[in-house]
Amino acid sequence: RRIALEAERAALSADLLLGRQTLWMIYKEFERDDATTDHIAHGHLERITFSGKDEHLEAFVSSWDALMITLKTKPTKSHLYSTLMSRLKKLPGLATTVAYMDRQENEHSDRCFDFLMDAARRLVEIRRNERQERELSKLFAAGSAASAALAAGQKGNDGKGGKGKSKG
Repeated sequence: RRIALEAERAALSADLLLGRQTLWMIYKEFERDDATTDHIAHGHLERITFSGKDEHLEAFVSSWDALMITLKTKPTKSHLYSTLMSRLKKLPGLATTVAYMDRQENEHSDRCFDFLMDAARRLVEIRRNERQERELSKLFAAGSAASAALAAGQKGNDGKGGKGKSKG
């Protein structure tokens, strides 16, 4: 709306609103300071949710990564660890990892954000590979069934392997 008003003002004074002036106005309209951006992103970090199901982990990790990119001032590793652990601790695919981490002393090198996030990323990769394998198996099973049906259909009624005109 502001751009339209500026363009109208420029037209009334027999002037043109240049493209770079328009871009500058758009930039200034959406410009945010770092404090506001971080305040919003930190709020999202505290409110990010996860269903607790393996099949939703990939979307959660993608959302987490997108949120981390927006943060100008990164939270401490311990804050990231506690936030992530509270979301992933009941995830069936990470049960053994979480149990292992819980058994470690607080200062142990494996009881940290990076170890937990790496385990989550590995699980995403494992689940993606399993999905692809299932889809390929379905594809090949369907292809084999179609090939068998096609071969059976080509034999014809007399079992001599071909369809043709009957003599007689």
